[in-house]
Amino acid sequence: MAAPVPVNIKNFCYATLAEDGTYGTPVVIPGLMEVKLDMKVEESKLIGDGQTRVIVNTEGDITIEATVNKFPLKDRAALLGRTFDATKGTLLTKESDTAPYVACGFMIELDDGKNAYTWLYKGRFMQPSESYKQKEDGKVTFSTPTLKGTFITDDDGEKGIVMDESEGTTPPTNFLGTVYKAA
Repeated sequence: MAAPVPVNIKNFCYATLAEDGTYGTPVVIPGLMEVKLDMKVEESKLIGDGQTRVIVNTEGDITIEATVNKFPLKDRAALLGRTFDATKGTLLTKESDTAPYVACGFMIELDDGKNAYTWLYKGRFMQPSESYKQKEDGKVTFSTPTLKGTFITDDDGEKGIVMDESEGTTPPTNFLGTVYKAA
């Protein structure tokens, strides 16, 4: 039997990280379309007598790109350190805004009906670039934002965790309901 493969992705969420290392309650940004993770890896080679003798790979930061249907103003405020006025429906951007550290997680549905989960523990997001296009001959071109962030090692020396039910593990109930850290 073939190994299960991803067929869907959903429940992109974030939780603010306080200075004392505790996390807020995760908030879901609906409409997740795609996630791309990329870990920077530096490869160093020791060469002697014209041959490679040793290879050392050093892992660095993790970049994430998450494309969503819409980036709600309240979530922009939370992820980018902006000010959101819910009564007026406005988002104020100031030069002094600083994006807070957050954790982010998401769920991957597998073709065998099971799920895989990911949490990244400490990172910051940046203002996404956005582009909008008019209708042309009645055809709509959807414009969807891509959230970009960089995640680093947290104070416990951890970058994140992945749990895959198809590997025989049973995740805690509501795995994305709190930021999951291994005991």
